[in-house]
Amino acid sequence: MSFASNSRAVAIFVATAGFLSAATAVPDSPAAADVAVNTCGPVIKSINKHGTNAPFTTDATSFVNIPGAKVTVNVPAGKIQCYRVRFSAVISCTGTDVSCYIRPNVVGGLPFSGAAYTSSDKFGAHSFEWFNRVVEGSYPVQMQVETNGTSLTVVSWNLSVEITD
Repeated sequence: MSFASNSRAVAIFVATAGFLSAATAVPDSPAAADVAVNTCGPVIKSINKHGTNAPFTTDATSFVNIPGAKVTVNVPAGKIQCYRVRFSAVISCTGTDVSCYIRPNVVGGLPFSGAAYTSSDKFGAHSFEWFNRVVEGSYPVQMQVETNGTSLTVVSWNLSVEITD
C-alpha cells in the first residue's frame, strides 16, 4: 500500500473513530465529574494544519512542542469568542509502564482543562478535543507532548481550530 493510500486510510479511520466516540457518549451520566458548559455561536473561522511524513519522537518528561503543530487564534477588540481545538494523530507510546500526554498550550490565554492521556504500545489513531472562551487578543495554540520517560512517536497529525462567535 502506498504512503498516500495509507494516509487516506488513517484519515478515514480517525474520522470514523471520532464519530464513533461521539456517538457512544452518554449524556446525563450519573458519574461525578466537573462539567464545563460553553454556549457558543456558529463557526466563523476554521484553521487546519496537517503534519504528514515527518515522524517526531521524544522521551521528554516535561511538555515539548510537536514541530509545526501550532496555529494562532485572533479575537477582535471588544469580543469574547469560543474556540475548539481538535488534534488527531497516529501515535505510538512504547516502553514499560507507558504514560504519554498530549495538550494544547495556549500562550497568554486561559489554559485548557488538562492533558489527554494515551498508553498505546502500537501505532494507532487517536483523536482529542478541547474548548475554551477567550477575550480580545492573539493566542498562539501549540500542541505539546510529554512522557514518563518512555518513547512517544507521532507519525502524522491533523490540528483543527474552530473559532465561533
